Amino acid sequence: MLACAVAFAWETVSAPIMATTVEVTGEHAADAAIVFGVFREVEATANEWREDAALAAVNRGAGGPPVPVPEDLAGLLRRGLEMGEVTEGAFDVSWAA
Repeated sequence: MLACAVAFAWETVSAPIMATTVEVTGEHAADAAIVFGVFREVEATANEWREDAALAAVNRGAGGPPVPVPEDLAGLLRRGLEMGEVTEGAFDVSWAA
């Protein structure tokens, strides 16, 4: 029988993103930068309270002509509409609109 002992030195790194604290625990603290980068991309596009976010532009344009949005936000909104259908309205992507 072969025995193998591997010791991991887990590290937890946190950052304030999207009005909350995001924590990442892993072997390499540097990997947290990748995770934080993804959260910051979402925040830059889909944060309704950031005036420069694409979602904020959609909300400002409500009731008016269509507003161009990045493809990732369009996909997110499409998925939100699908989830609304699947949950028969329990999930509402427009809850704060």
